[in-house]
Amino acid sequence: MRTEDVYFDETNQVTIANFKGLLTLEEFQSVANRVQELRRQKSPNIQIAILEDLDVLSIEILDWINTVWFPKAIEYGLKYFAFVVPRSQPATMSVKFANKEAERNSPIHIEYFRTLEGAFKWINQYGTSL
Repeated sequence: MRTEDVYFDETNQVTIANFKGLLTLEEFQSVANRVQELRRQKSPNIQIAILEDLDVLSIEILDWINTVWFPKAIEYGLKYFAFVVPRSQPATMSVKFANKEAERNSPIHIEYFRTLEGAFKWINQYGTSL
């Protein structure tokens, strides 16, 4: 497993971000903005967010995700977004709440997984059609 919090997997052509702990808005934005920039540079339309060790997201973060992050992700071509959900049920619920609007009203296909292997299996089942 890689230790960087944001990286590009050349083999699978996927941008990966790892979010851990109870993050402030600024800390969350730092990781999220780096993944946007990496995706813009590499042009992949697939992303995995590893959230296993993430705590509950604040209202500020939820608002920023929906008003800033998702619109930018759509602009940069994100089409498929796999989430490795937090171990904590309240944190998982906050992630799904954050994504609810994008799941209903955006072109991004979002799926949730318990393991990184499950997320890669979903991505790889489509081969190059993603």
